[in-house]
Amino acid sequence: RRYYNAMTFSVDQVIENVTMALKRNRMYENSIIVISTDNGGTYEHRRADSKVTGSSNFPLRGFKYSYFEGGVRGFALVHSPLLPKWRKGSKSRILLHITDWYVTFCKLAGLKDCSDNFHDA
Repeated sequence: RRYYNAMTFSVDQVIENVTMALKRNRMYENSIIVISTDNGGTYEHRRADSKVTGSSNFPLRGFKYSYFEGGVRGFALVHSPLLPKWRKGSKSRILLHITDWYVTFCKLAGLKDCSDNFHDA
């Protein structure tokens, strides 16, 4: 759990650093910050002292690399001053994949047709 806590703290610091850099450079008001998981937690980690640690995806079954919910469901977070007030704090349970963001980002960037540039993972 120490490693997990350290990684979570590091991610939190990176997000703060990026946000502060955007504000310092007067880019924050026109930015969209997206954070997404790379799927569920792993089932097992072996440490040098041979102790086995892992993560829990409870209440979902399964883990990373499995096809159960715990291996394919995760979170995403979108933060932006550009979001309408009625959207802020809302939750969605739709299914999406990180490649689904591509067309949305193209449109937000003002590109008329980005389908020629689209490469599905």
